[in-house]
Amino acid sequence: IETREGSQYRLRDGVASIRNSGPNHYVHLDAFLDGNRAEISLSLELLGSRLEDMVGQLHVDIPVDDYSSFVQGINLGPVQVQQLAGGVEMWIDIEDGRPGSVTAQPQISRLGFQGRDQDGNPSLTAIQQLTGSLRAERDEQTSRLQLLASDLSVSWAGINWLRFDAFADYQPGESLE
Repeated sequence: IETREGSQYRLRDGVASIRNSGPNHYVHLDAFLDGNRAEISLSLELLGSRLEDMVGQLHVDIPVDDYSSFVQGINLGPVQVQQLAGGVEMWIDIEDGRPGSVTAQPQISRLGFQGRDQDGNPSLTAIQQLTGSLRAERDEQTSRLQLLASDLSVSWAGINWLRFDAFADYQPGESLE
């Protein structure tokens, strides 16, 4: 694995399993990312004979650890990611050979961003203790994006938001509710 900044990481001590039986396809991988103590797991199960017709699910389990060196410098508009300590379990539904809805259960102890304050000076801010369940669904035909957060808790700027639900509906060029 190579980052945008050129840092390279290896998966080590891994085990992969690949099975195909008619229209059923299965890939499973367990491996350690260099320097991490827990296994990353990935499994993909698909049904279909042609890519554009396939349905199934991708499951990714990234254990809690410090991934700062892996994500450092990623640009998200006006801010750059500087720190990431935590993990996530994620499910991506595959519909017609393309990613559909995404469900994630993060366990993020710290996610730090470098940006600029009102005077243009460098400023570091962090989200801490982010847990709960997140779901994103996109309608390919209308580009509508729906985001759902349930049992979410997070700390930011000294404020602890404990167990809340949120919903956002975004229609590009039209509205955000």
